[in-house]
Amino acid sequence: MQALSLLQYDILKDVPHCFTTRLGGVSKGGQSSLNLSFSREPSRKNVLENYRRVSEALGVAFEGMTHVPQHHGDHVLVVTEKETGSGITKPYPDGAEAYGYDAMITDVPGTVLCTLHADCVPVLLYDPQNNAVGAVHSGWRGTVLKIAAKTVEKMECVYGTLPSELRAVIGPSIGMDCFETDDDVYEALQESFGLFPEGGDLFYRKGKKYHISVSGFVYRTLLEAGLLAQNIFYDTRCTFADEKLFFSHRRDRGDTGAMAAVISVRSGSV
Repeated sequence: MQALSLLQYDILKDVPHCFTTRLGGVSKGGQSSLNLSFSREPSRKNVLENYRRVSEALGVAFEGMTHVPQHHGDHVLVVTEKETGSGITKPYPDGAEAYGYDAMITDVPGTVLCTLHADCVPVLLYDPQNNAVGAVHSGWRGTVLKIAAKTVEKMECVYGTLPSELRAVIGPSIGMDCFETDDDVYEALQESFGLFPEGGDLFYRKGKKYHISVSGFVYRTLLEAGLLAQNIFYDTRCTFADEKLFFSHRRDRGDTGAMAAVISVRSGSV
């Protein structure tokens, strides 16, 4: 049996957090082994056990782990004690399945935010001044909508967060060489971000296809939102390229599991 393998980052060392890999769980088949998506396999028991293993490794309460439906949009949920545990040990909040949230924020000690990823860009946010955290799922559609910036803005509004004080991690996602797409994605990003040079760190063209760094646009979004470059850790590992470590929806044509970006407010933090 493979040991549990979680990715953690020094910039967020003051709060429990991780980006999970596919290693160390009990799921089988294409979802082997640390699948954290209930919709990707028939065994709810296996997925719950996988969440338990992650919670134990992080030293957080299993009952505090919280997930809400993701629709590739730009809605941000403020998680209170009432929503804590939703989607894992409790039902989703009323209306959440139809509405969808691709980001969550909280300042409730012990609440554990979990967004799911199998190529899309994960972002974890920590405000040390106000003891608040955020988790973001940013696919290309969410990136066009600048969901990462909207999450920062929501933390400003709700907690008084200063973007310059935020610490952030951009976790592993599909890399530019592996994300081949058509004109529609390129044009949507261009409309949202304006003109940007070809051949840089954001995109290149190969024949009739575009290769795009979605995570690169997310990084740009965080800078535009007021975060400081020295407060952002950008993990450029590619989920598509590393089959042993990561699930990839595109590589595995949907027969795969999902990883989680996880962050918690530390109980008793100041």
